[in-house]
Formats: sequence, structure tokens, C-alpha cells
Amino acid sequence: MSTRRIAAIDGAGRGTVIEEAIETPAPGQVRVRVEASLISPGTELGRVPAMREKPDVDAAPRTFGYANAGTVDAVGEGVGDLCQVGHRVACMGAGYALHADVAVVP
Repeated sequence: MSTRRIAAIDGAGRGTVIEEAIETPAPGQVRVRVEASLISPGTELGRVPAMREKPDVDAAPRTFGYANAGTVDAVGEGVGDLCQVGHRVACMGAGYALHADVAVVP
């Protein structure tokens, strides 16, 4: 697999999927094959009704997510023994722990 799929919301408040190349972990990061993800109805979807009432058709879809869990499949330099390939992890962090099938997190 050379691409990953990431959940996104378009300018009209509709869910969509973006595909992009899978990143190699930078120093201090790990790559996780996501097995579970939680979409928050308040924090992440709270703006959707307003977006649907006043759609911005020119707005690019935006990815979202801040909580997921899965198995580490690659580690960046400097991660050390704390987290290695095969470890099961829970991840948090807006912009990192995306609703995706693969995430790269610090």
C-alpha cells in the first residue's frame, strides 16, 4: 500500500475521503496502521449543520481527527525502545491522529 485514505469534510459539510501518499516517519515519529478511530459529534462535526446551510463550494476538503489507535509499522530516528514496530498504541493530537487508515504521529 503506497497511499492512505483520510476522512475529510468538504465546504458543503459533506463527508469525503482524500487519498495521499503514505509518509515516512520523521525523527521522533511513528507510523501507525489505524485499527480504531473516534469521530466526536461535538468537536469535529459541530460546524457541519452551518456548513450545510451556507456551503462554500470553493473550500478544499479539510481532514480532521485527534484520536485513533492501532499498530506501529515504522519508527523514525530517535524514537528508541519506547515504541517499536508491532507495538499497539493509542494516539492523540489534532493534525496527527487523523481519521485515516494510516497515521504518522509524534
